[in-house]
Order: sequence, then structure tokens, then C-alpha cells
Amino acid sequence: MNGWNEVRVEHVSGRSTTTRVGEPFEVLATVRLGPLAPGDVRVQVYHGHVDARAQLEAAEAIDMEHLEERDGLHRYRAALPIGESGRHGYTVRVIPHHPSVMVPQELTEIRWA
Repeated sequence: MNGWNEVRVEHVSGRSTTTRVGEPFEVLATVRLGPLAPGDVRVQVYHGHVDARAQLEAAEAIDMEHLEERDGLHRYRAALPIGESGRHGYTVRVIPHHPSVMVPQELTEIRWA
């Protein structure tokens, strides 16, 4: 994908002081897309339980909502469902999006926060 080398996750933050089971946890991300448009990518929160080695386990990806673009930076938002107690973790990734690409895990071009 032309311009992919300019894609970067610039900043990630979570908005919550204490999250209880059943309450959403809001994640915000600022992403530089270079010459690409929001429709060319999917920005996702990759989240799950954190194991004893501080690694995500049983993780899943949730697409983030594009909020705005300002000065070449795109803001995204997602609300993570917290279904169980315990240690949770998350990161943000950007993957190319095209109708002919069906399995994101097979992509070699993934940008992680």
C-alpha cells in the first residue's frame, strides 16, 4: 500500500478512574495516516486479560470510531466492554483495509502503538 510507511500511532490514552464490570472503558488514539484516508485503514483496540508475564491473552480487536482530522492527525475512539474482573490491558493497532483482504492476521503491514 503506497504511503503505508508514514502510518504511525502517535498517542493512546484511556479515560477512566475505576472501571467496574459491565461499565465501558473509553480508549482514545491519535494516528498519523500520511497520504492515506480513514477508509484505507482500520484502527483497532486490541484488548484482553493480562497474564502473569504482562502479556495479553484471549485478546480481541474492536474497531475504533473516527472522530476528526486536524493538521494531519486523526482521532479515534472506542469503548471497551469490561465483562470480567481482573487485570486487563490494551494496545492500538492500524491495519490496511480493502474489500479483498479478509483475514487481518495474515497481513504483514500492521502498525502497533
